[in-house]
This record gives sequence, C-alpha cells and structure tokens, in this order.
Amino acid sequence: MISIDACIEYLKRRALAQENLLRKVERYYYGFDYEHMLNAAENSLRSLSNAYAYNRELLLSMYEVLPSLPHIPIEELESNALGVTVESMTQFRFPVYRITLPFLLPNKRRRNADFKNAITSGVSSVVRGFCTKHHIDPFEHASVIFVSYYSPDASFITIVDNDNKEGTVIMNGLIGSFLRDDGATVCNTYYCAKTISDSRLKTEIYVVDSRHDLKVLSAIKSG
Repeated sequence: MISIDACIEYLKRRALAQENLLRKVERYYYGFDYEHMLNAAENSLRSLSNAYAYNRELLLSMYEVLPSLPHIPIEELESNALGVTVESMTQFRFPVYRITLPFLLPNKRRRNADFKNAITSGVSSVVRGFCTKHHIDPFEHASVIFVSYYSPDASFITIVDNDNKEGTVIMNGLIGSFLRDDGATVCNTYYCAKTISDSRLKTEIYVVDSRHDLKVLSAIKSG
C-alpha cells in the first residue's frame, strides 16, 4: 500500500502536468495541427490514467487506515466516474442493448493499462447489474457493434482510425453477461464511425443476436 502522503504529493504533481498537457492540446487545436494535437491528447490520457491509479490507491489506503469509514464499492465509483450507461432499445422487436461511453475507445497501440482496466471494470459492473436486475442471459451467438461519434471536422476523423480502437476492453467487460465468450464462433464484431453536430465525442456499443445484426446496423447508419 502506498502511503496517503505519497499519493497526495504525486497527485499534486500530476495536476500541474495535466494542465500543461491540456494547454498543448489547445494550442495544437487552434493551430490546426491535428496530428500533434492527437499525440498530446493521448499523453493527457496516459497522465490521467496514472492519476486515476493513484486516486484509487488513495481511496483504498484511506479505507485501510480508517476502517470505520463507510465503504463504496470501487467498481461502482469507476462506472459512475466513467459515465457508463446501458439500456434496452425498445424500438426493435427483438432484444437489442446499447452501452454508451462519454468518450472514444482508447487506442490499442498505446499502453494505457490502468485506464483500459478501469473501462473493463466499469462496463462489467454496470452491465452485470443491468442483466441481473432484468434477468437477462447471455446471447448464444451475439454481434457487438461499436459506433464512434466524432466532430464533423473531417481532418480529425482521418487521424482516428477504427482499426486502432481497443475493442477488447469492452468485450472483456461483457463476457458472462451479454456474451458467453468473445471468440469468433459465438461473437461477431463490427466497427463504424458517425459524425455529430457538437463536440461531445462518445462511443456506443450495441449488442444483439447475430440473426438480427444487419437490421441494427442499417438502423444505425440511417439514423
């Protein structure tokens, strides 16, 4: 266990580093230097993931030092912090579930292990609770559709390639709830991108029986 003092000092330094990184992102953005902007944004994500790990350690240390404090499950905190939601899509005549993340999936070329683990844990916690509450069993053969929503700026879209999306952080969180497994014999995956009129980037993940995936894909593309 890292000491509370060490966690606090580290987080103070991270806060200053994070402010400097965001200034770089802003400067590159207004200078239309999207490639360097993306690199700075990914560095910002790594910085935040490290800060997340120390915030998590700080909370666990406090629970250990002060056991009388009321404990909130770490998984619940993670899912709330990440803003993960799950819902049933009632406009379809067959079961379709949508998971929404208020951010884009991490880049699989980058090593953001803490952030990726937090996503897996947060998604797993929310989906598991949803499936338990509504008595939902895993699909025998599922299709998982990832939809990334970007700003209308075409120059930025070309940099962020769907081939680089780290979908496994989501798939791992769905096994045992919506999915029996993520192997090719029982699960198909699709990736697509859409533009939105505002700057709120997000990711939607649809889970459906594979017999109906083309209907859902068609509805997503036409929506």
